[in-house]
Amino acid sequence: MAKFKIKIDTKKFEKQLNKQIEKIAFENKKKLIIEEQLQKGGNIMNTLPNKEEQLLEIILNKYDGNEDMHVSGSFNVIPRNMQFGLKDIFNTLKIYNYIGEYDIWLDGWFVALNQEGIKYFEKKGMRQELFEELADSEKELLKQIIEIEKSDGDISEFLANKVNEDEKDIIRGEIGVLKSNGLINVSWASNTVYNAVLTQPGRTYFEREEKYFKRMKESTNNTYNFGNIYADGSNVVVGDVINSSINIDNSLTRIENRIDQECDQEDKQKIKELLEETKEIIDNIKKSRTIGQRKSFFKKLTDHACKYGWLYAEIVNLIGTAAIGIIGGK
Repeated sequence: MAKFKIKIDTKKFEKQLNKQIEKIAFENKKKLIIEEQLQKGGNIMNTLPNKEEQLLEIILNKYDGNEDMHVSGSFNVIPRNMQFGLKDIFNTLKIYNYIGEYDIWLDGWFVALNQEGIKYFEKKGMRQELFEELADSEKELLKQIIEIEKSDGDISEFLANKVNEDEKDIIRGEIGVLKSNGLINVSWASNTVYNAVLTQPGRTYFEREEKYFKRMKESTNNTYNFGNIYADGSNVVVGDVINSSINIDNSLTRIENRIDQECDQEDKQKIKELLEETKEIIDNIKKSRTIGQRKSFFKKLTDHACKYGWLYAEIVNLIGTAAIGIIGGK
């Protein structure tokens, strides 16, 4: 009887197995991040973990502005504690859509940036959460930096002197927070600040903060007191509505302005069409005194809400105001 020998290339098999394991791990991580984004409703920016953010900053520092958004570099620009798990860090950047493709070889790496990656720190500095996250001391330091810029002073020299003061560790931490949140750009050399500049999000921080808390106050004040409610047959009688001077037309104008200011160019037309449909729904509510089903409208609204969470709240508030008008006999 003939003997058959089966030769198994164990190295090749192991390599293929590792690729499959990496693929499964990548897909599982992607699924978790997508679920996290959905839970947040799309209105809160997903900030990166520390190592991923550090790597993205390294990539952006080496980006020369080329149209292809390609960046390459050697391993010596990446901290040693990040080099062994570099593929996982790159994968996370890819899952978040901050980079496209990437490649790693023996002594270097290549990345194709995405527009979202280029704008990451700018958008991070524009987050509303910052208004409540920054400590008073960090805000005070930012105020001083803004004043120095207004008076044509040297921000780099100011921060370098701060670092050399007694509480230098605290100052370093505060500078680090402002930098990591995209409010200032800082370069270090010889263990001190070498170059520092204020970013646009940092420059406009307090102006935006004032508007944010003003909106929060207005939202809190727009409460309704229906007094006594009682049923008489099929009719419901409601007391007076406090703050009923809320003007839907003014709200629509404000939303239109916000769309122009905050929405990406490619989204503006579709969102404005959605707002026009909202006006139509409100007009129908006033005329028919009923609210009909609009599944396609709701789908479009929730689709846009994944990217602009505030839009969902604004439109629901508009329709709710119109509905309350019916309840109050308006």
